[in-house]
Amino acid sequence: MRQHQAIWAADCALRRNPKGIFVELGTAKGYFMTTVLASFEYLGTDLNQTQVLLFDSFVPSATDNKNSQKNEYGKNIYYAENVDQVKKTFSSYSNVEIHQGLLPNTLNQTEIQPISFIHIDLNSPEIEIECLKQLWGKILPGGMILIDDYAYSGYGYTNNLFNNFAKEFNASILTTAWGPGLIIK
Repeated sequence: MRQHQAIWAADCALRRNPKGIFVELGTAKGYFMTTVLASFEYLGTDLNQTQVLLFDSFVPSATDNKNSQKNEYGKNIYYAENVDQVKKTFSSYSNVEIHQGLLPNTLNQTEIQPISFIHIDLNSPEIEIECLKQLWGKILPGGMILIDDYAYSGYGYTNNLFNNFAKEFNASILTTAWGPGLIIK
């Protein structure tokens, strides 16, 4: 269900803004974005002209809500073991750029073109909001922002932070059936 929502949002974004880029904040092993890219490939949609920027620390340590990754927090089985593992996953896509480092600092070190689609899954809501605020001006009208962990049970803090963001930026968040949130700018 979550993958279908990502495919749908990316497809809508591409149709509205074919020159916009895709951004993923929190790529982990790359499951989400490879699903999106493979679905476009399967449907015969040429994404070679669509730049895809992937951001993550690409280390397996779990995080706290301030985006601090430490070995003592344990290992998150969904996170990449290392950046080379992710590079191998995306090796067949010439339009994908992998940016390793801690966010939001990594955004400052990257030239980012106008954005049509963003997937946010950092597991650190304060950092997610900080990144989204930083990127907001680069998101094209009609751009799609898919927020993981928005309305899952036990994620009230994340929900509140994003709802406050929506009020501040005059946006509306759709709670999808599976729990992610969706903003159409």
